[in-house]
Amino acid sequence: MKKLLFSIALSAITLSSLLSQEWEQLNFSFGDFGFLSIPHVSVSPDNSKIATFFSNQYGGPVQLSTDEGQSWNSVFEDRMTSVSFDGENNIYAMQQLKNVIYYNGSLFSSNDNGQNWNELLDVPDYVEIGGFNVIASGEIYVPDISGLKYSPDKGVTWSDISCPALPYSVLATSSGRLIITTYNSGLYYSDNNGNTWTACTGDLGSITFGFLREHPVNGKIYVASIGGILESTDDGQSFFLKTPDPFITLNIRKFDISSAGGFYFYGLFGIYESNDATSWNLISEGLPTGNIYDMSMSDDHIYIAVDSLVYRREIESGNVGISTSRVKQIEMLAYPNPGSGSFTLDYEQISQNNMELTITDLNGRIIQNLKLKNTHPGHQSISINLDGFQPGIYFASLKSADAVGVQRIELVK
Repeated sequence: MKKLLFSIALSAITLSSLLSQEWEQLNFSFGDFGFLSIPHVSVSPDNSKIATFFSNQYGGPVQLSTDEGQSWNSVFEDRMTSVSFDGENNIYAMQQLKNVIYYNGSLFSSNDNGQNWNELLDVPDYVEIGGFNVIASGEIYVPDISGLKYSPDKGVTWSDISCPALPYSVLATSSGRLIITTYNSGLYYSDNNGNTWTACTGDLGSITFGFLREHPVNGKIYVASIGGILESTDDGQSFFLKTPDPFITLNIRKFDISSAGGFYFYGLFGIYESNDATSWNLISEGLPTGNIYDMSMSDDHIYIAVDSLVYRREIESGNVGISTSRVKQIEMLAYPNPGSGSFTLDYEQISQNNMELTITDLNGRIIQNLKLKNTHPGHQSISINLDGFQPGIYFASLKSADAVGVQRIELVK
């Protein structure tokens, strides 16, 4: 019976050493730590800053490297629940102080590589596991016992957002919609920054907590938890099971999507990679046998904390149709949005490259495709005409050799 179950468990997993992508050990060690301590790693999108820290029963220090892991400095003498970076590589750290179920703490930021820290927010009842979300623009969402704390300006000003249940994680989509997962109370979305909430529908019966991510290429929303990996094609209104294999769904400890569109998670049995969130490759070969504690992703690398060490490897981007290892994000804006048929798409082209514009519907069906040749860096505009198509949600995707971008468009009549 055990042999049969193991064979079934491996049915959706293709074992692959992927010799072209090898693990690189960084010049770092967490040292000795107690069994109740949890080591973590966090990296900025461009690899220029790597932070290591501890949560749970052991405190500090936060170590920071600004040379891709060659050397390290202690920058904060305390334990943290999470460390993150914005688009300008400013550092944000959530302090952890034990208090039964919830954790009191303060959110700090530094814009000088940890030499000086500013206290942004004193969170009286911070929910420890859920973490906080720092968007590249500097918007911040912090879950707490009463809902969400929101800052539009890197923590200078704050406002309260009420939630229908205790929030676990939060996602602000490219369309401006807020989506939250909760502690065993379902998923909700809001189109007015939390003034009102609507319950998400679909295969949500087994979802517990959950990591929320927006796919940077196709615009779909994904939630991953012990209950499975679910996909939404309507900007988070409904979610349906994408990965039904129990070996996968019971194994997830942390889930993420690379900037090139690849899916990754780590669990009890290793680290996995997929280009469709259905079939998974085991990519742990080359790592030491030990406990995997954390995973973090830059634009082009995945970082893993294994026992007292930190490893990284280049993200396999060929599986998702991007030829370069580093993929940049194209800033895009469609207006009027919603609109009745004619739209203008503004975008910032990063380099001189041929571009491809693709319009898809919620089912992923391509309804328009346009090749843009020899376009130049800088601000660009293009007209989109959806006259004759049914009202609903569409996605405009731009792709070049080194950059991708997606914009949700709502067609109304």
